[in-house]
Amino acid sequence: MFPVVVGLNHRTAPVEVREKLSFHHSEIRGALQELYQDPVIEGAVLLSTCNRLEVHAVVAELDRGIQSVREFLCRHHRGKPGNPDQSTNIGPYLFVHVLYPAIRHLFRVTSGLDSMILGETEILGQVAKAYEIAVAAGVTNRTINVSFQKALAVGKKIRLETGIDQNPTSISHIAVDLAKQLNGSLKDKKIVVFGAGEMSSLLMKYLASEGASLAIVSNRSLTRARELALECRGIAVSYTEMENRLEDADIVFTATSAQNYVLGRLYSDKIIDKTG
Repeated sequence: MFPVVVGLNHRTAPVEVREKLSFHHSEIRGALQELYQDPVIEGAVLLSTCNRLEVHAVVAELDRGIQSVREFLCRHHRGKPGNPDQSTNIGPYLFVHVLYPAIRHLFRVTSGLDSMILGETEILGQVAKAYEIAVAAGVTNRTINVSFQKALAVGKKIRLETGIDQNPTSISHIAVDLAKQLNGSLKDKKIVVFGAGEMSSLLMKYLASEGASLAIVSNRSLTRARELALECRGIAVSYTEMENRLEDADIVFTATSAQNYVLGRLYSDKIIDKTG
């Protein structure tokens, strides 16, 4: 059995490539089961975040296993709905780690040492979720289980003992800090947030701590938007209502798992038309 990692991240691929190759969370279980049908794959976990896509696998034959994972990622890219450039060769953007470097890479990822923001907090939960999905899909084996359980434990220990996450290391926190730098105080600013997931929830808490006066939350699921808005004393609106809210917004944040643009020319043109 050979541990391998095949993927791309913010170091190896530009954002326009990363976004074309991302997996929506609802796709991951089926994708893993498809990959696992290959006899050379003995176990696998698929990690898909804003800045990385990685397949952590245990393979029976090293060269054939790596090729199988690479072909799997290429098939996914070519079959992506709405992908305007399916001819893009993603091969040059993919990295490969095998044996001990593969395990080392996993530990670096969970520890926040391989992130765009050193020590970021979200990655630990994202790795845990990816492993949980793989276990539920029935595509892990002993090597995968031991590696991921140890890596998650080490990631927690590093944060506890080194203080690597004592400074703002959350993408959400960094976004709020940047907005504050650009706009001065956020007190009394009208904020719009697209998305109602974990990152949006953190974002809303940081905004509240900065005194933002009105946060409007919009999400594909209006029920979830209402839940988040209630937690943070904001207002929930549907995507269709948002065009009437944007012209009054001072700052807009987006944090969704959508694979296409959420805020684009349609909204922009309507704002310009209304404001002259």
